[in-house]
Amino acid sequence: MPQTAALELAREPSELLAAALRPVRDLQLYVQVEDETADGGWIADADLLDPLSPASQALIERFGPYGFAANKKAAAASLLLRFGWASGPAIALFLLDRRILRVRSYALRFSASSLLQGLSIRSADVSPPRPADDGVHRELVEALAAFTEPVVEAYHQWSHFSRHALWAMATSSWAAQFANIGAQTGSSAACLDHVQSLFEAAPHEVQRAAPEIYPVTEGELFCTCQKRASCCLYFKAPQREFCASCPIIPKAERLDRNLDWLRAGHGASREATA
Repeated sequence: MPQTAALELAREPSELLAAALRPVRDLQLYVQVEDETADGGWIADADLLDPLSPASQALIERFGPYGFAANKKAAAASLLLRFGWASGPAIALFLLDRRILRVRSYALRFSASSLLQGLSIRSADVSPPRPADDGVHRELVEALAAFTEPVVEAYHQWSHFSRHALWAMATSSWAAQFANIGAQTGSSAACLDHVQSLFEAAPHEVQRAAPEIYPVTEGELFCTCQKRASCCLYFKAPQREFCASCPIIPKAERLDRNLDWLRAGHGASREATA
């Protein structure tokens, strides 16, 4: 990795952090960078990494209405899907400003219904803008993997769900953030190229668990869709439904559901995606 100076970010609230993240503050990332004075629901990283901690157990109990709390593997998959969205600010900062955010310590805030809402960055560093060369995607995926690996391992040990499956959940959410940001910035095609380059540069375990990413078009409409590398076990919930990204469902059904999603207004004009 190139040796570059890094800006150290102090404990929240931090003027340095606010300045570093200013380029991404107007994006809808489904998780807001906040300080911990925001209303409750916070789980510190140390508690999250202990699935038996009271805070983690309380979060898992919130999966109950979805039928996951009693199934450790499904609960672990659900948590990693949520945790993957916490990489949104780092992905957005890379896409908008070519800077690498490495989060060292953090806390997360979840809603009453268990959705991830807030990220408090307690300690981190951020690189200067990086040149657009082959190494920049490797730098980003190394930062995302370092952030995610302890959670994958903790919930693998707790649930005995495979590391491959849990990495598949996290990388699925990374890909969804790339697609989400691309749709908002009118750069879906470029973001598709970036996420594919990211996974090509990833360590073997992460690369193997990455989803298949592909564009879906109809007329002038465009959206980025995915096929996960592993099932999230959502079908074990009382609804008995399969996700449109599930590797279990037939390809024709997946594409039909992708087109329904596109027609429902979730796509963008192809002219605006360059």
